[in-house]
Amino acid sequence: MLAPTPAVLLENPELVSAQAPWCTWLENHELAILLLAQPWLARSGVRRSELQGELERLAGDLPLGPLYFQRISRSAELLADRGQLRRQGSGRARRYQTTVGGLAALILNLQVLRADPTVDGSEFEMKRALVALWNLVAVQMTGAALAVEAAPGMARLLEGLGHLEIWGRPVISDAVLEGAFDLLGLIRTQRERVAKLEVEAEARRRAVAAGYPLAASAGPSSRKVQAAVAAPESVEEAVALARAVATGIVPRIEAEAAQLRYRAYARYLEGLGRLYTRTLPVVDLASVRRAVFGGGA
Repeated sequence: MLAPTPAVLLENPELVSAQAPWCTWLENHELAILLLAQPWLARSGVRRSELQGELERLAGDLPLGPLYFQRISRSAELLADRGQLRRQGSGRARRYQTTVGGLAALILNLQVLRADPTVDGSEFEMKRALVALWNLVAVQMTGAALAVEAAPGMARLLEGLGHLEIWGRPVISDAVLEGAFDLLGLIRTQRERVAKLEVEAEARRRAVAAGYPLAASAGPSSRKVQAAVAAPESVEEAVALARAVATGIVPRIEAEAAQLRYRAYARYLEGLGRLYTRTLPVVDLASVRRAVFGGGA
């Protein structure tokens, strides 16, 4: 049986959706909604209009996408249907509060990356910012006994995390909880992913070179190509030749361009690692676990 790691759970929805409908992939703005609706931030829940105001305030620093009211309203209802938010009241007075499943989904999602960051960097940037926030919260949680007692809803939420199971095994294990606070681990995960993407780009380049040896070896200055294009016997021949050359050259150039992007992005990640190593607060994870699970290790 597969181990219920964050990646396995989120990448195999067909295996978990029936047992745990709350265990889903979350969009950036959904991550923010689940964060804002936690009991320690909104003890009596948060209205849709309040969600929109808070999201718009965060949008200056976080890549949340469009934030019009209908989108936020639909997302809140969808999160509630999945069991990630709890509805309270109705109509304009309806409030939402993050459930145990919603908090677990948030924790799992913060540790899994699937987008190509050189094409769409919003996923990583959002999770990087939220994990940094988790670290700041965790520092405060090292003395969280009083805070938890002051927010009974949060205490119940945190206690419930320890009882969540999929396939008869705990979902929020010590390792998963640590991963939620491990910003340097998130950066390492992204570096590994970018390295894999670079390898795949090199494989594409080699495949194009093998399939189109002329295109792979002859750049735009190739005398043979220039002569053929400059003096075609017919328009049809010229078009056919240009198409054949482009079919080989364009994918090769795109593969090489992708490699350049991945190498540049890897340097960015290295810089981030140095930055956070120098400035990130040291989190006492043992104290966090005690605060969350009442002494469990």
